[in-house]
Amino acid sequence: MKRMNITQLIRRQADGFAGEAVVDREFSASYQQLFSDVDAIKRQLLAIGLKRSMAVALLMPDSYRYIVVSLAVLELEIAIVPIPINTPKSEIEAGLQRVKVNYILFDQACYSRKNSYSLSIAGSGKAAFMIALISENITLCQLSEQDIPAFIRFSSGTTGQSKGVVLSHRAIIERTAAANKRLKITADDRVLWVLDMSFHFVVTILLFLRNRASIVIAGGSLPEKIADALQSRAITVIYATPFHYRMMTQMTLFETAMVTDVRLAISTAMKLPFNVAEAFSNKYGFALKQAYGIIEVGLPFINSSTATDKFDSVGTILPDYELKLVNQDQQGRGEIILKGPGMFDAYLEPFALAEDIMTDGWFNTGDIGQLDDDGFLFIVGRAKNMINFIGMKIFPDEVEQVLLTSPLIEEVKVFGKLHDSFGEIPVAEVVVKFSADNLNEREIVRELKVFCYKNLPDYCVPKEFKLVAEIGKTVSGKIIRS
Repeated sequence: MKRMNITQLIRRQADGFAGEAVVDREFSASYQQLFSDVDAIKRQLLAIGLKRSMAVALLMPDSYRYIVVSLAVLELEIAIVPIPINTPKSEIEAGLQRVKVNYILFDQACYSRKNSYSLSIAGSGKAAFMIALISENITLCQLSEQDIPAFIRFSSGTTGQSKGVVLSHRAIIERTAAANKRLKITADDRVLWVLDMSFHFVVTILLFLRNRASIVIAGGSLPEKIADALQSRAITVIYATPFHYRMMTQMTLFETAMVTDVRLAISTAMKLPFNVAEAFSNKYGFALKQAYGIIEVGLPFINSSTATDKFDSVGTILPDYELKLVNQDQQGRGEIILKGPGMFDAYLEPFALAEDIMTDGWFNTGDIGQLDDDGFLFIVGRAKNMINFIGMKIFPDEVEQVLLTSPLIEEVKVFGKLHDSFGEIPVAEVVVKFSADNLNEREIVRELKVFCYKNLPDYCVPKEFKLVAEIGKTVSGKIIRS
């Protein structure tokens, strides 16, 4: 079997295509310029001593340069370990020792290291683009002659230390092909990019490029930048989080005329609250499409329905995947296990091949889901976060979604607390809105309890409410559950 390489595939599919590849602030590059810049970076990396089967950490802000460097490294068959730019330096250093990469590629505005070398690269970034040797005497995990490690992705750490997910070029090619059967990205699309490339790159940026779309980088989550991109670039696809869509529905800065050309608005990274989906639909006249991605699996669900009662569903499973719900309770809620193309290749720590972890190719996501009569999947929560209250199952995500509809609540986290009589009791940490400042803590808690008893089964109502200044989150914006 011939070795697969995602960059070479993108290069072949863009051969002779004169369209725009990336727009980054004031900078714009065609597909021809993109690969000219990729070749320039490859020559520099080879001259320094980088070679096949190495691993490099990548620490750069979202930009055209991030894309160029990634494609160059991948074409050299070197694995990328992405690091979010807002990671504290102490954690970066600990991570470099833990993952054991050969080099680190970084933007000088994000990081510094002794004995670094500057590289020449096109793009809108003003800070120097640097590379530093970590260790030459490190060998990357081996998969097979055909399956070459491309990415080593560490999850966002919401419930503990990540094992490190190894993805090969073959896995990336398979999962991007499978996802596009529903996304249907083409060379006519202009995709607004507002996410973090260190977390979202494989079944997004690489998928867009292999289908010759134009990627418009907003340059952050500031509403003015997003609005300007929508206003000036005739965007056809938005790929964002519920946070961004909430902003688009609540701020008068965003006008309905800005989305005239938008054919697809994908919500990803976290569960889409029903009220956000409803508000977006009411304002703009079309439905958000919630996507359900798992780093080990890919993107097996993208909601294609416009029905109101499906707003908070992740949709029906994509054609190439299979789904089972196992260990179901009386309500039909069970653990989601999946099977299909592009599954992960291995875990890094401790190293274990996926084929030795999964049973007959089935991967247990750790999520709890429920199917309706039309085959639409609704995510209930994480199995490990489930609260066992005198034998009854409570899923924090479900309780949080209800609490977020309260006019008093800005953010909330629900979790279980051990109890001698009941096993566990549900507890809620709450960040209140400014509009609740005229109430004291006792009044707020009383109002919240009344609200919960009206909108939740009695056993799901939090037995304790704690008012906090903020909810702890990971660098990717997910609630820390541990």
